[in-house]
Amino acid sequence: MKRIAPLCVFLVGTTLLATAEDHWQSDPKKCSEPGQTDPHCKPSAGPGFTQGSARIESTPSAQNIAMLKQHAANGDAEAQYNLGNLYAFGQGVTQDYARAAIWYREAAQQGNADAQFALGDLYEDGNGVPQDYSQAATWYRKAADQGDVVAQLDLGVLYEHGHGVPRDYAEAYFWLDLSAAGKVPGLTPEFTAAFREGMRKTRDEAASHLTPADLSRAQERARKWFEDHPPKRLSQ
Repeated sequence: MKRIAPLCVFLVGTTLLATAEDHWQSDPKKCSEPGQTDPHCKPSAGPGFTQGSARIESTPSAQNIAMLKQHAANGDAEAQYNLGNLYAFGQGVTQDYARAAIWYREAAQQGNADAQFALGDLYEDGNGVPQDYSQAATWYRKAADQGDVVAQLDLGVLYEHGHGVPRDYAEAYFWLDLSAAGKVPGLTPEFTAAFREGMRKTRDEAASHLTPADLSRAQERARKWFEDHPPKRLSQ
């Protein structure tokens, strides 16, 4: 899936190679490869998945897929999200972004942050739905408000570049600052440190467009958000 997000963590040793303006390709099938480090591969739980890991452990069996579909049809948001993943990643089923979008939407409308991010991602890339940056921003915002650091990253980039939202460097700084202090589940401490360092550079690029007064207001807004969401903040 083609991304306009500013950061992909590519490491050689501990060297961060990505820059704030990188354009990159994220293939969902790569999320199942051992050792993958793509922060946009979201963690999940359920048949064939492992909670807290960024990759699919194995191709789920037909029986597990049938059980997952039953739970999803009964309104289980986590099952709906995981079923969306199966279709998006082509794991145990034929890859079908349109069906992924249907199940992501079902879960997203119930407040599942992972599904909200995933649906926004489909809108950003135009996979299974018409490309619509405004819709991407809407769903990223819902996930970002719940502390999803990758959604915060992507939302910040949309504001930085004016995709689907008015270009607003203060708003971009705010969301990128939150993302820079966050953690992507499933990444090692070393990769987390590299991710956060890259996000700080991206955040500081947005800051370079702000006056001192605007920057101070954005920093105060981020500080207040951290106070209101203490579990989401990591020690520096």
